[in-house]
Amino acid sequence: MIERERKPKIPLEERRSPLAILLFIAVILYIFFLLGKSIWQHYQLNNQIKKIEDQIAQLEAKNWDLQEQIKYYQSDAYKEKEAREKLGYQKPGETVIALPPPPKKEENKTSKTSFSQPNWQRWWNFFFK
Repeated sequence: MIERERKPKIPLEERRSPLAILLFIAVILYIFFLLGKSIWQHYQLNNQIKKIEDQIAQLEAKNWDLQEQIKYYQSDAYKEKEAREKLGYQKPGETVIALPPPPKKEENKTSKTSFSQPNWQRWWNFFFK
């Protein structure tokens, strides 16, 4: 048998060129960059979705309130109330009494209940006097 010459083993460090290592590191960094960018976009989209869902909920609540107001304004009870207040209408057999507005109170400057006292003192007077 013929013996083959064995080639001496070259250490792993000597087989890789520095350019290949830099290229490998650059590819890994680029993958991490793309991953981070994707995660950030996903986070921002989730925040936008949450804000829009909150706006939808607020608009639905406002819409419901407006629909209830429309029902109330179209009801006979509202029409009767407005006719009584604004036009002075009355039901047969009712007597309308017009009362004068309450007199304006002049604030007594020496009064202990005036708003010139500190808040704590007004509470003290309320509970203990």
